[in-house]
Amino acid sequence: MPQAGIVATLLTTPVLDPTAIEARYRVQVHAFGSGFSVGSLVADIDNPKNVGYADYMNGVPEAFFTLHQGDALATTLDPYVKKAHVRILRNDRVVAAGWLMDSDENHDDTVFYVYGYSAGLFWTLSNWNQEFLSNATGLIVRTLWEAARAQSNGGLAFVATGTIESVANAGAGGSRLVLPIYTLFYKRLLFSFQELAALGQSDTTNTCLFEITPGGEFNFWADRGVDLPDMVWEFGGKVNGFRRLRAGVNHRNDLFAVGAAPHNALLRKNNSDSTDITTYFRRQEPIFLSWVRDETGLERINKRRLSVAVQDDTALALRLKPNSVVPPGGLSSQIRIGDAPHIIIDRGATQIDAYMRLTGYQVTFAGGTEQVFPQLQRKS
Repeated sequence: MPQAGIVATLLTTPVLDPTAIEARYRVQVHAFGSGFSVGSLVADIDNPKNVGYADYMNGVPEAFFTLHQGDALATTLDPYVKKAHVRILRNDRVVAAGWLMDSDENHDDTVFYVYGYSAGLFWTLSNWNQEFLSNATGLIVRTLWEAARAQSNGGLAFVATGTIESVANAGAGGSRLVLPIYTLFYKRLLFSFQELAALGQSDTTNTCLFEITPGGEFNFWADRGVDLPDMVWEFGGKVNGFRRLRAGVNHRNDLFAVGAAPHNALLRKNNSDSTDITTYFRRQEPIFLSWVRDETGLERINKRRLSVAVQDDTALALRLKPNSVVPPGGLSSQIRIGDAPHIIIDRGATQIDAYMRLTGYQVTFAGGTEQVFPQLQRKS
């Protein structure tokens, strides 16, 4: 019969998870080089107190890392705020990068904040009354992007030009959509690219997105994202927490679309879901489009919006078990923004069994524990 002390030891000794994924994080800070490029190394921080990073579909990535106030590197980095690049490495692979922009201090810590390079698109404007006539979106995006890179003292000159595609009709092999007219008046390029990507998603069934990668490459993808049947995130399995957001007040089933077409023609189209109206009563909404190709295009957009408007699920946020998955961008990661893992949640009122599109993620690392928080939306 074992002694009491041995039993106590056995009960309190942690059981190691053989499937746990080990991660080691480093943060590298580089001074600005020529043309605001990545210059000389200022600091190489191995396992900072805390580190976190996030990315969002057609948004601006963000990151942070924390140093003790007593750490000499906190003092070293302070003069480089707004004047340095940051690279966050997970197992020696860059998973996030951007500009060192802000810092918060308290009596214990200094927290440094990093803005992803897409923030440069927020600070860069189009020309006044810049007009594109009968152009595919790829040409519009390339023209705006190349002008941004060529700006004198622009912060994006160091970013390479990668793949730029034109949004298309449904399916990767669909014909490219041509805009009869697209006009900009000192518009932030971030908003313009978001608008053009939204066209690629709302007017088609594609997943259109743009990015500036951590490696410094600009891409505009007409359709990126695949279903991942082998990646199952199930509550009670890899998922140990979730938050489902359902906003019934946003439910619509009767949409009235109005669009301005070339030659000052005004187009109108109504689309409704009679079954949904019978179930939930009529819920109307007008949609105004500043331009549209023709009535066929207007109806396609309106039908697409209707399919989204009748959905109950607005968003789903998950908390995955610590050290259980390789986050997007990590070495051997099998998922990226736009992909759709298989989500299974069987928990009381929450019943989900569907492929859901990854629209963003947040990752934190502290005390050797890596936590991944995916953000998803239903595919429509």
